[in-house]
Parts: sequence; structure tokens; C-alpha cells
Amino acid sequence: MLAEFLRLSPPSQAVVVLVLGSAAALVLRLVLRVIKLVLALLRALVPKRALRQKSDEGEISTGTTTTTRQAAAQQPKGVSMKQLLKEASKGKPGQHQDRHATSKLFITGLKGHTAEVTGLAWSPDGTQLATACDDRTVRVFNLSDPTAKNIPFRRKELRVGVQDVAFGDDNSHVAVQTKGLVNAAGLLMLDFSAKPEPAEEWSEENIHNKLPGLCLTSSSSSKGGYGVIASCSTKTDLRVYSTSGRLLGQVDTGGLNNYMATISRDGRWVAAGTFTSDAKLYEVGFDRLGAFTGVKMAMSLKGHKSKIFCLDFSPDLTRMVTASGDGLLKVWNINVRYHMDEDPKVLLTTGLSLPPGQCYKRVAWGPDGHIAAACDRMLHFLDARTGEVVDRVEDAHDAPITCLEWSSSKLRGPQGVVSVLATGGLDGRVRLWAAPQKLV
Repeated sequence: MLAEFLRLSPPSQAVVVLVLGSAAALVLRLVLRVIKLVLALLRALVPKRALRQKSDEGEISTGTTTTTRQAAAQQPKGVSMKQLLKEASKGKPGQHQDRHATSKLFITGLKGHTAEVTGLAWSPDGTQLATACDDRTVRVFNLSDPTAKNIPFRRKELRVGVQDVAFGDDNSHVAVQTKGLVNAAGLLMLDFSAKPEPAEEWSEENIHNKLPGLCLTSSSSSKGGYGVIASCSTKTDLRVYSTSGRLLGQVDTGGLNNYMATISRDGRWVAAGTFTSDAKLYEVGFDRLGAFTGVKMAMSLKGHKSKIFCLDFSPDLTRMVTASGDGLLKVWNINVRYHMDEDPKVLLTTGLSLPPGQCYKRVAWGPDGHIAAACDRMLHFLDARTGEVVDRVEDAHDAPITCLEWSSSKLRGPQGVVSVLATGGLDGRVRLWAAPQKLV
């Protein structure tokens, strides 16, 4: 064989040497891996045998065969796996102990969220609560009895991110504002009555021209006989859909940036708070036969001197509340003849009970004359007639509050049947609060 090798040309000899060297290296690697595997098995088996032998000797010498004592003898001293997992979970959204159970207004916390909560919505009858979580999951909780020890819920994990949620025509349909490629907003409808898991009924991608979504709001009814959904982008795009997925209208709020949008529960009005100092109200129009006629500008709420961060309708739909970066909260009468150019009137202007430079970022007008308002981690309850803070929870969450909404029905609380407010935050928590005592 050597003679045949010598008869080869120098280039051929080089090729042969290269091939043989590569094959030898490969064989050597395989041999080393086998040796390492054998040594690892030996190291794993020898201590177990020694430990088992020591345990057997202990049983013979003491005459004890109790399973708990065997486990104690084999358990090494130090930190247990359970303790390590508990320490690792500290600081993660939704994983730390709820320390707000001592608040007199606190009812309960809803478990199951593993990331930041970005949105929530009550069902039309006020007994179901849908939540949007940054773990790409939509959850619907059955809150017919919020005081129950175990509150049942269903969940649907999506392939895309979840920004906000809103109910459709009934308790089983939930609209979802999604975060797609580079956070471009999408919209889909889930049927939570489907088995074995919630099913997607329809979906629309890129609904705001590649812009991220800001919030989603809905009404379960309208003059057209169906529910209405309003989706708001982070810029100036605002779109109105039917609950069947049909685009009804699109408006440009013209305010550089949107900060919040909301819809009246009768589906007639859509309001937007923007970078400009006036809030805009749009009417979702229908004719006498219930045919849709368009989304048109109806009124502007003018009077603030800075951007409007949040706003909401009163339960009777005749008033609105706005909170602005100018440090003021205003209550407006919107029950005017706007078609005859009658302007909305300011009923109340009051300063905010907050440190200088801070402003309410979320407001919700609830029953019994209460307005819930959130700034960072603080939760305030205001008298809608005077703007006075009648109750407060300074640390309602461990991180900024992102969303809040009142149930349309009174539910059971620790002190009886009460109006209930739901809040969600960047701490991965959803909490339920009872309204303060009825205002005199």
C-alpha cells in the first residue's frame, strides 16, 4: 500500500493525506465522546449506590422504615428547588403576593396573568370580564360572584401580541386589538362559547396603515341593531367597525397623537382625546330604517389648555369628563342641539388632587355619581358633582395602572352588593374594587 502511495503524484498524495487525517480526527472525536459518556454514567451511578447503601445501613441500625425519614436522609441541606423558583418569580408581573387585600375597597385579584395587563372590558351584562395581557393571551373571567374562592375563566392564546379587548354583541364574543409585525395593529373577533376552545370568527390585519393600536372600545347596541367597535391608533387614525367586521367609517382626529378613545354605550358617540387641547365627538349615524349613514364630526369640547389624556361618558350619556395636561378636570354637558351649532357647556372645572406635574391618565365614570381616576399607581374616587376626592388607594398597583372600567351591574362584595371597578396594570395584576359609600 505504501508503494502505491509513493507512485501517486504529489497533489494526489496531499489529497490522500488530507482525507485520512480528517477521518482520523472524526474517529478520535467519537471515541472521546463515548469515553465522556461512560464517565458521566459512572459518576451518576456511584453516588446513588453509595447513598442507597448508607440509607439501608441506617434502617438496619435504627429499625426505621418510615418513608418520610428516608426522604429526609436523602434530602441534601441547602436551598430547595421550591425556594429557588419562588425567588426567581419575584419581580415578575403577576407572580408576587397581592398585598392590597387589606384595603377597605379591595374585593379580589384575578389570577392567571403572567405579563403586563394592557386592557380590559366588561361584558354587556356586567358579569364577565375580558383582559388583554402581554403574554399574547385573552382571558374571560366569570364574575357572577367575585367573592368566590376560585373564579373560573377561559383563555385563548394568540400567535400575535394583544393590545386591548372589547366585547361584541353578547357575553361570548370578544373583539381583540392585536399587535402584528412591527406592532402593526390588527382586529379580530373571538367566540368564547365555542368548544373545546374559543374560536376566531373573523380578522383584519394592518387596520391602521402599519401603525400600532392604542385602544379598543365597543358598544353592544346601536340604532342599526348591531354592536359597534371603535379602534384607535397611536397617531390620528380612528376607525369604526360593526361587530361583524364591516368597516363603517374612518376619521382623522387631527391631533398629532391620540391618547384615548371611548364610545357611548348606545353606540351613537365616539370621543377622542388628542395632543390638541380639545376633545372631539363623532356621531355614528343611522337613518330611520337603521341603515348606516356615516361617521361625522359633531362637537368639540374646547376649554383645556393642554393635551387631553383621558375622557369618558356619564352613565346617562348627557355628560362627559375630561382630564388634561393643564392640571384640570372638566365635566361637560353634551346634551345640546349640536345640529343647530349649540356648543357643549362646562359644568365643572377643578384642579387635580395630585403632585405638581402629574395628571390622571385614565378615568371611568361609574354609577352612584363616582368617577374613578388613575395616575401612575394611584387610584382616586371623585364626586362627579364637585370633583372632590371622596376616597383613594395610593398604591392600588405595584406599577402604573393601564386600564380601568366599571361593571354595568352591581355584584357581590365582602360587604354586600356593590358597584365594582376593575383595574389592570403593568404589574400583571387585575384587581376589583368596591365603590365608596353612596354619595349624599
